[in-house]
Amino acid sequence: MFGIDHNIHDRCPYYQEKDKFMNALFQFLRLYSDLRVSEVKLVCCFVREFPSAFTHWFRSISRVGVERLFLSFECPGLVPICDSSKLLKFSFENLSQASSLEHLFLSHCVVLPSPQVHFNSLTTLALRAVVLKCRHLECILSSCSNLDKLTIEYSKLPYKLRISGTIKEVAFWWCDGWKEIDLHAPYLHTLECMVWKKVNYSPVEIPTEMEMFRSLRTLSLTLISNYEILQLVEPSVLLGACPLLQNFNLVVVINKSRRINDVRGSTRPPRCHDKLKQVRFGGFYGTESEMRFALYVLATAPALERMFISPGYKNYFSSAPQTEFNLSFDEAKRNSIQQKLHGRAASRKAVVIIQ
Repeated sequence: MFGIDHNIHDRCPYYQEKDKFMNALFQFLRLYSDLRVSEVKLVCCFVREFPSAFTHWFRSISRVGVERLFLSFECPGLVPICDSSKLLKFSFENLSQASSLEHLFLSHCVVLPSPQVHFNSLTTLALRAVVLKCRHLECILSSCSNLDKLTIEYSKLPYKLRISGTIKEVAFWWCDGWKEIDLHAPYLHTLECMVWKKVNYSPVEIPTEMEMFRSLRTLSLTLISNYEILQLVEPSVLLGACPLLQNFNLVVVINKSRRINDVRGSTRPPRCHDKLKQVRFGGFYGTESEMRFALYVLATAPALERMFISPGYKNYFSSAPQTEFNLSFDEAKRNSIQQKLHGRAASRKAVVIIQ
């Protein structure tokens, strides 16, 4: 139930034939009212012109056994929010009877949560070009008791976001407005953030008092930035926030032209990370910043058994294909790194493997 035309609004094929489009919507309800439907996709740019009719349709479609529901309220092909004051206000109450809904995609609307509505079957929620007001995201997450994955892109968000509940994967891509994330999600294992505008870097804030971090045994961290690792992360704070950490995997993806060699040393006293046994560094090029990070780990991890260092890395981000870069150091670079790290480990068992 959508037309594909990437031209301007008044040339959308179904905008020119609204009556036929509306008739097709309600004909769909008559045909499938007693059936289970795996997926319904609706792309329509004139929902605001027929509010009562579409509200009735949304509530009716929620009673159909739909598993995947895709709703976009703008012309096909438009992504950024042009004028948020003209967006449709979509209430979750419209889908209050969607007991079989597992995957929901909403695009180009102001999302209004409803505390009375609960989506016990919903596992995936994707929001594109939406507006969320203060505490709306928190209310949405509390109403989705089994939600596993949340993706929000090209959207306008409040200054502070609170992530809670059973959520396991969260991604914010190219969103405006938000500055802080308050994490209270004990099952969260993946958090992706991509910034809309080019801004000055700020160090990564480590949630040192959160129990979920203090009990970690394995931490995999990927930093995509134009800045060196020591400009983003203080190693003593990062590893100190996870006192039980045994396996640490760090990938730093930096534009080669921005790699520098004059990073100031840490002013914080080193800590002992006595549980750390294995470390993997990916995207490693042997800059001064990277060498200082590796030397810090070697000197403060008395139980360390293996450290892997490689310029290659795997990309696990859902925003890009999973990619493995089969890079390796040339012999001169490998020897140089080996010489700088030789004999610097506090652990007698430590083996440094340069790939």
